[in-house]
Amino acid sequence: MYENLKTLEDLNTLVASEAHEDIHLDFKASGSLGKQDKKKTEISKDVSAFANSDGGTIVYGMLESDNKASGLDGGVSGLEREWLENIITSTINPRIDGIVIHPIEISAGSYAYIVHIPRSERAPHQAQDKKFYKRFNFKSVPMEHYEIMDVMRRQSSPSLRLAFKFNSINNGTSIRPTETMFRVINNSDVPAENFAVRICIDRRIKVELPDIQSIHEAHYEDSRGEIEIDGKTVSVTMLLVRWSSYKHGLVWKGEAADLSSSITLHVPRPETGGSYLLGYQITAPHMGRVIAYRAIHTGLSSFRISDEYEEESDIARELAL
Repeated sequence: MYENLKTLEDLNTLVASEAHEDIHLDFKASGSLGKQDKKKTEISKDVSAFANSDGGTIVYGMLESDNKASGLDGGVSGLEREWLENIITSTINPRIDGIVIHPIEISAGSYAYIVHIPRSERAPHQAQDKKFYKRFNFKSVPMEHYEIMDVMRRQSSPSLRLAFKFNSINNGTSIRPTETMFRVINNSDVPAENFAVRICIDRRIKVELPDIQSIHEAHYEDSRGEIEIDGKTVSVTMLLVRWSSYKHGLVWKGEAADLSSSITLHVPRPETGGSYLLGYQITAPHMGRVIAYRAIHTGLSSFRISDEYEEESDIARELAL
């Protein structure tokens, strides 16, 4: 999500936009880097937590206020990229593949560091203090035993996410139909055979299902209900889709499984703007349940989809619940 961060200009853009920390982005002051054992342990905790979760980016040298980027500090001197790479590789077990580090010169001889950590298929990774960590609410927190076991299954289970493709139809009204394709993408070397997807759409959005769904397509089951987001109740339309390899075939790494024909979302676009919930849950054999959320932000002439969030507090903030 933040893989393109690699220059001083990119960091200044984070500050100018008051970018918010989330499950994929963490800001650390330059003082977090140091040769003391305590700081090395903290580095191993933060980096391994991203690898054990969904990957992400740490910016060392970024000040924050209320979890928002507020400015760059003076950077750190006397610590080279090779030193940071060595700390990461020597304090985390097993080693995390694919980490990318960008040194950013803030002033003569002083650097900020952007560290990109991929979601690891070799997880779980143990930090220097012999514990396993994950990302939760802007922090690295110890994992429960069942979470460690779920992560261990990555090597023997598919890794499924739901992707969206929107095609807005401008009909000159304040409620514009938007053709929407839902597709499941497998990011694991293990093919997906069977899975179920529950899509939750803010009930203020009218959902129009295809008139005809052929035998070659997944079938939507439509119902209404309520879900709780960070202690707040949201009324939703729920679409349940079941996928079987017997009927549809295996979903291999990098492939997208289209969940039936496009459906039409009639999204209100009030003059003052509106924000609407779009969430999903995927379950599959041997795979930990995936729950994620996005927000649809609209106005009379605008339509924007937020980043994906896994934490309820993040999507609640995005929707201003």
